[in-house]
Amino acid sequence: MQSLNPRFTREPARVSGTVVIEGCRQVRVVKKTGLWGNVGQAVARWTKIAWVSQAIRIKLDPILVEQSGGEMHVVGGQLTFTTFGAEPTHATGAPQKAELVFEGRLMARARKPTEVVKVEFPKLGGELWVEGDGSRVQFKCDPESIDTWQKDFAQALKQRKEPFLILPKELTLQLPSATFVDIDELLNGRQLKLVIPKHAEAHRYLEISATLRIADQIEAKAELNDVLDVELRRVRRADVQIFVFDARGFRMPGTQYRVTTPDEVRVGTTDVEGAINESKLIECDTFFLEWGEDPDIESPSKPAFLFARYVAFLPSEEGEPEVAIRLRNLGYVAGTESDSLTAFAREYKRDVSEEGDPKLALMKVHDEGRKLRLS
Repeated sequence: MQSLNPRFTREPARVSGTVVIEGCRQVRVVKKTGLWGNVGQAVARWTKIAWVSQAIRIKLDPILVEQSGGEMHVVGGQLTFTTFGAEPTHATGAPQKAELVFEGRLMARARKPTEVVKVEFPKLGGELWVEGDGSRVQFKCDPESIDTWQKDFAQALKQRKEPFLILPKELTLQLPSATFVDIDELLNGRQLKLVIPKHAEAHRYLEISATLRIADQIEAKAELNDVLDVELRRVRRADVQIFVFDARGFRMPGTQYRVTTPDEVRVGTTDVEGAINESKLIECDTFFLEWGEDPDIESPSKPAFLFARYVAFLPSEEGEPEVAIRLRNLGYVAGTESDSLTAFAREYKRDVSEEGDPKLALMKVHDEGRKLRLS
């Protein structure tokens, strides 16, 4: 067997047999056929003999979503590979055991952090190989590794104490099918997510990185790969007041209620005006409201309620008109402000008639609740 180093070989080499190329680039080698002594019968042709790819590195591209006010926030990352390092890779054209090890670093500030707290995340195992000219990396996850990841995620979510006071609560890890073989079938509609731990509430930034191992050897240390930078934001809270009524349209002072949000469950009793007053409720898209205990059903662990509604949590925007805010708080959100006001006037005819103006009636109903009377 004869070996060539493409970094130092300037002239084509004449060889017979297998050629092993050592280096970081694909090269072409001349192979002569025919009799060496008879140049006229010799046929020269370029033959692609072998390649060895550059070292593999991990890319973590942020997944961004637009929040209120137009701000963009990181909610996850897409993982792919690239060939970059000068040293040769441990990967070959044949599948080899591989593992992606994820880790996090919590910091109070992004630049020159004085204290760093490490976070352990699940591992992802499988097989890795390279195709084509060595730049196409393929990874196939073990089904057991996917299942273990999901179980670890569910367990971490269950163990984390609520309420959780920062966002994001977890990060989505996207594995594109062009790189991760059969990943859609393996996930079967599920998502891979990383749980942000409870103690992250004391920090402002989180860095996510990954280490790649091939055949039990480190291919790329975490510090050589991309880092996913995540800003940790405090959740928004709001004071909520809701007047509740029975089926006849009467307010219900002194009745029990329960508010269930994705973060917490609160129980209480309405005040003398028949209002629910909850302070510093964590904002969410919707929460579930139950009120009016049912005297015919007794359950000390889970009180039964006569009424229940899903309530949309739609905080006002800066500079938004008061009419629009009040309409939205009462659930009128379809169409224009004029459409919502018309719908309100249609359903609250008596209030509009008494006040003489839909907007005045809206203010009364929103700020004071409907009067104690039959509808």
